[in-house]
Formats: sequence, C-alpha cells, structure tokens
Amino acid sequence: MNNLQLEHFNVTGHSDFPFKFTLKGYAEDAVGQIIIDKGIVKFEGDFDESAKTFIDFVAKRWSEQWKNLEKRANEFDRFMDAMDTAKEALDAGTPLDLESLFNGEVASAMFATMFAGEFVRSGAKNYLELDYNVPAIGDFVVTIQRKEGKTPGERVAELEAVVDQRNGECDRLINELHALREERICAGSNTRNAADIYFQLVEECQIPPGGSLVDYVRHLMTEVNSSHKDGEVR
Repeated sequence: MNNLQLEHFNVTGHSDFPFKFTLKGYAEDAVGQIIIDKGIVKFEGDFDESAKTFIDFVAKRWSEQWKNLEKRANEFDRFMDAMDTAKEALDAGTPLDLESLFNGEVASAMFATMFAGEFVRSGAKNYLELDYNVPAIGDFVVTIQRKEGKTPGERVAELEAVVDQRNGECDRLINELHALREERICAGSNTRNAADIYFQLVEECQIPPGGSLVDYVRHLMTEVNSSHKDGEVR
C-alpha cells in the first residue's frame, strides 16, 4: 500500500476517545486505520513514510483542538451549574457565596470581561455602579471599583482635606498681610496720622456708612462758593 492516495476518511467511532478513522483506496477497500486516543496516534495498515508524517500531524493537531474544546465545554458546564445553583438559592432565599460560586475559569473570565466592558462603555475610570433588576429580589446595584482605586467618598474626603488646607493657607496669608500693614502703619507715622485724621473727620462730619468724605468736602466747597457769589451780587 505504498504511495497511498489519502482521498477517503471514514469515521467509524466518534462518541468519545479513541477516535478511529478507516482509510480506503480507490477500490473502496479498507487499506488501514488511524486510531487517535487524545495525544496518542496509532496506525494500522501499510503506509509509506510521507503518509505517516501527514497523518501524524493532522491527528495531533485535531487532538490538541479537541482537548481545548473539551476544556471549554467542561468550564461551560460548570458555569451553567453555577447559574442553576444561584437560581435555586435565590428561589429558596438562601445566601450566595459568589466568590466560591464563580471560581471557574470561564465563569470568572465572563464576569471580568463583562465588568471591564461596562467600564469602557460608560467611560468610567475608577468606580462604576450598575443598576439591575431580578424579579426574585427586585432592583439592586452592583458596584465595580478598580483594586488600586478609591471610592467617591474617599475622593471627596481627600478633596475636602485639600480645600481645608488651602483655606488655612489663605487665612494665614491674610493674617500675615494684616500684620505687615500694622507694622508699616505704626503709631507716629505720617500714614497712621493721616488715617486717624481721616476717620476723625468722618465721625465728626457724620458721614453715613458707605459715604465719601471727599464728596462731602466738595459739597461744602460748592456751598461756600455759592455764598461768595451771592455776597457779590448783593
């Protein structure tokens, strides 16, 4: 059976390992069989080396793909079992241990991907609240937060502390400014004497709050000038 033309593959059993493939030639007669048992490939029949190399490559590749699919299928089965367990617990009103319930690879990956997708969709950077409704318990909120991030309350507290610090700095600077002014306008200086005279005039002239001593003086000068003109006319 050298230089076998590999045109016919018939699967004789595929419910579980081992898989058996029967090879037929042009005359439709069985010329050999390939047995794939997970990572092990066996040949029965007379094949040349080129056919063996090709069949070995295909069989091992299929075997790896099967292992991967089998792993995914088992994870999905565990995920569905977790969903059924969660539903039964909700119906019975018993508490759920989510950490142990969703510890499977597929379950964890699905939930992690879903929550990460919500972060991207919403534009959130650190903290996100998702509203859900389940008939068994009604409306509820799921909070998602980055592990190294902070809650809104923590951020607000930090900002309030910064504001308090800035306010304290402003108060200190204002007090220092007042102290410097008091130092410069000390008793006996021309500036201080002028200020004392100014406030004394305001008090004696009974200038109302918000009034201007300058306007009051101008008003007096107008009256004086008016009196002089009246005297000249007379």
